[in-house]
Amino acid sequence: MVVLRVGPELRRWLAVGAAGAVVVGLLRWGFQGSPGIPPLAGAAASTSAASAGTAAVQEAVVALTVDAPDGALIEGVTRALSAAGLPATVFVAQGYAAAHPAALRILTQEGDEIEVLADPSGATLSAASRLVASATGQAPIYARLPGGTPQQSLLSAAHADSLAVVAPGQEALTVTQLQDALRPGAVLTIPPTFAPDVPALATTLRAHSYQAVTLEALGAIMAGAAATSLPTVP
Repeated sequence: MVVLRVGPELRRWLAVGAAGAVVVGLLRWGFQGSPGIPPLAGAAASTSAASAGTAAVQEAVVALTVDAPDGALIEGVTRALSAAGLPATVFVAQGYAAAHPAALRILTQEGDEIEVLADPSGATLSAASRLVASATGQAPIYARLPGGTPQQSLLSAAHADSLAVVAPGQEALTVTQLQDALRPGAVLTIPPTFAPDVPALATTLRAHSYQAVTLEALGAIMAGAAATSLPTVP
């Protein structure tokens, strides 16, 4: 299995492009997407959760994501993913970022991507983004709304901070659900309780010749940009 990583120059290019690209909306508001990132699972009524975001990807890659709202306990699942050599994109709320800066630095050093978990109004977006940038040295480029409809204030705040607002990924509560959801370009959200199943997840991905990537790397693939392949734990 290999992990696709994105260099700093490409990260800056994606961040600059995120503010200006707008894709199909959810209900009356639009989701913003950086180059190559279409609406993710649930972002458009005409697109099924299984196929959303996969049309532009032919490679056998999936993005694994974890949400960390305030008070969340995600250390077990992130440690398990790291031990299995599976990178993830972790979306953190303002309170989580404030409480765990050291943990965010470690995740970044291990190859994970840290982005921002937003509230519907976007009131905490700027503060969360600053906390993540301070802790990791990398400014976030994505904001995720866990559920519901984004308010216009959220989209305005995201635009001001050069953040692309993306919908939740397809939730995979079990390895069987994840296996059923495997498609090129799929974005899968795994819960904090998934830690015991991570070894089986890694085995499933290897059995189907899939690579795990961060959401940023998936965006680079969708945009046709070059990424670097690095070996991971077999």
